[in-house]
Amino acid sequence: MAGGLDLESAPFWQKQPILPEHLEGVYRAFMDLSSSRPVLPMGGAGSITFAQADRYAARYPVDDFDEFWVLIRKLDDVFLREVRRRQPTVPKGGGKS
Repeated sequence: MAGGLDLESAPFWQKQPILPEHLEGVYRAFMDLSSSRPVLPMGGAGSITFAQADRYAARYPVDDFDEFWVLIRKLDDVFLREVRRRQPTVPKGGGKS
């Protein structure tokens, strides 16, 4: 119980997927890399770059970089798709009357 709240019984907690132990390092890497992703001109999130992942893997060695990069890209694709889904849509004509 955190601060009097029973988080494990909260609906959002129940919906969390179980992350297999062998993928915890990849998820941690994704979160680290995500915090340094490029920002696009209109403030949107850019993709994690190959160079970022390569530097990360050089500093924190990974067993198989090709597999690591594929997993990071898949996580990033899902993340960016969700970010775009949550963005408000602009009406046709740019919202001008």
